[in-house]
Amino acid sequence: MPYTSKDVDDAVAAIKSGIPKREAAKRFEKELHLILGDPTRVFNADETGFQLCPGFQLCPQKNKVLAPKGTRNVYEIDSGPAKSSVTVMFAFNAAGSSTPPLIVYPLKRVKKEIINSLPEGCI
Repeated sequence: MPYTSKDVDDAVAAIKSGIPKREAAKRFEKELHLILGDPTRVFNADETGFQLCPGFQLCPQKNKVLAPKGTRNVYEIDSGPAKSSVTVMFAFNAAGSSTPPLIVYPLKRVKKEIINSLPEGCI
């Protein structure tokens, strides 16, 4: 008996099937011009992570280690206290404006002193 699998129909596909491809392409092009015509609606965002030492201070520069050429992940066993990390996301639009940074802390509740030290508007 051949191996078969059940798949669930995609509800969006049914909606799309009711619109001719040319009409869908025209709609997309019209909407794209509306969005691209307004640089305040075109955003680019990226996130980066920072390692934190105890006390929520940024950790100093990492040490260099020798590893075989082509190794993707290189680790050094650290004998110090456990470190945590914070992730920050920045977003800018084509007009040059930025949104407030999104900061993700590894805490259930962010301490008041951390909140008070953030730039205005941070999320």
